Amino acid sequence: MSTNTKSSLIVVILLGIVCVLSATPVAFAETREEQKACVSDAFRFCLSAIPDRDRVFACLMEKRSLISAACRSVMAPSVPVTLRTMDVDTK
Repeated sequence: MSTNTKSSLIVVILLGIVCVLSATPVAFAETREEQKACVSDAFRFCLSAIPDRDRVFACLMEKRSLISAACRSVMAPSVPVTLRTMDVDTK
């Protein structure tokens, strides 16, 4: 794969992430700062779910013990109370 092709692919993926994280009916990642908090986690743990925002969110939820503290705090308002309680109980 040529360098230009790799660069183009990276740009397309980044644009897809930005689109996924910026257009949502749910409360998750509303501001740019909130989006930034989870972008690297989405790439690291949920690349196969991109660009489907619902799948990315579900993936990050499944891997919430692995994602950054900043992303977990952004996601917290969207996490069902029962899961928040489970997270506290397991620590």
